[in-house]
Amino acid sequence: ALSYSMEGQDFGGALETAGGIARALPRLAAVFWVLAGDVYTPGFGFDPAQAEAFTTSPALAHIWLVPNPGHNPGGDFGLAPNGLALNLPTNDPSPRHTYSTIGLYKRAFFEPPLCPIPPGNPEGVRAALGPLLRKAMDQGLVTATLYTGPWTDVGTPARLAGLNAGATANGPIPQ
Repeated sequence: ALSYSMEGQDFGGALETAGGIARALPRLAAVFWVLAGDVYTPGFGFDPAQAEAFTTSPALAHIWLVPNPGHNPGGDFGLAPNGLALNLPTNDPSPRHTYSTIGLYKRAFFEPPLCPIPPGNPEGVRAALGPLLRKAMDQGLVTATLYTGPWTDVGTPARLAGLNAGATANGPIPQ
């Protein structure tokens, strides 16, 4: 069954990603997938084996990073050889990649002490996901995989037009 959070009606506007997930938390399983609704990524596999491996790991989040698209040339996060996602300091010259908005999360990621918003977000607290990810990365609680398949954040009319013309941020649409 689908459930909708009427954030505009209930709170006067969107709660952003972390606030919205905190709102949904009472309805979510112990481990769950997150994917932005405006991402086009044909061929991405939501692999049950990866989810199972993540479930038994100490990480609270596993995110997929992508090569930096034109709209985010500086990237978001680093990736260590051991698979940890890195919150790199601004002056760190290490390579950065863009968060694809695809991730596996454990409920504990959105609970205290990491996330101060009560499950269900009854007060309608607005909260972005990025600061929580950075905080968890600083504690070694986020792992990552670099995904190099077709991917596009269809967040603007121009990116949608490019996608409709047959191109993703990471190359042509596979046939």
